[in-house]
Amino acid sequence: MNRNSKYISIYLAAIIMIAILAVSTINNINVKSNPSKDRIEIAIHKYKEAHGKDTAIKKSYYNPYEDKYLYILSDLGIRNVAAMMKKIEKGHPDSNTLMYGLCKLLRLDCEGIEAPYTTRMKWVESIKDKKTNVESTVRSLSDMIKGNETPMSKEAAISELSEYGLLAVPYIIDQIEISEYSLAFCLPELLDEYMKIDKEVLKTKDARFWKSWGKENKEEIKLLKELFNH
Repeated sequence: MNRNSKYISIYLAAIIMIAILAVSTINNINVKSNPSKDRIEIAIHKYKEAHGKDTAIKKSYYNPYEDKYLYILSDLGIRNVAAMMKKIEKGHPDSNTLMYGLCKLLRLDCEGIEAPYTTRMKWVESIKDKKTNVESTVRSLSDMIKGNETPMSKEAAISELSEYGLLAVPYIIDQIEISEYSLAFCLPELLDEYMKIDKEVLKTKDARFWKSWGKENKEEIKLLKELFNH
């Protein structure tokens, strides 16, 4: 190999290395600029892979309450809820899977995904309706528990708030922050799975604990409040 050929080979090798580094950098920038999207797609892939390998699952029948792999999606957390909803609204091919994952994450009823919500948009609208009504519902239930209006039992309040799942939590925390504790007893019922702490353990926690939890999770609480605002 003469000197010119050697220089050309070195030059070409340098160009190839620069190109490889450039592609790698662009990919890293794309992942960092939209980490939520990346995590969601990875979670969907892991979920489908785990589901596909489990031969014990009945392929002709699906019960989301028996799906031991939905945690892969629910573990994405509140910070990814808005991005998951956008995917569903845009008609993601795995919209149903995302809806089931969101129901588990937000502690909402899963049964309506197949029926009567015949389309994903009807399901999205049902969640938006819950979000619209939850603040006034929390205020009303608080008044009833305090006896300012028609008295209500704790069991009835828990049952009603369970329809809103985690969507109700920010407004209960708001009340606790102003030393209004009438609905604090509902938090263990709503948050045990999300916090991964036994419900009975959470029932022993006092107002100071919930105030502290609210401060530590203020970003998540803000995201729940702002869901569908944009």
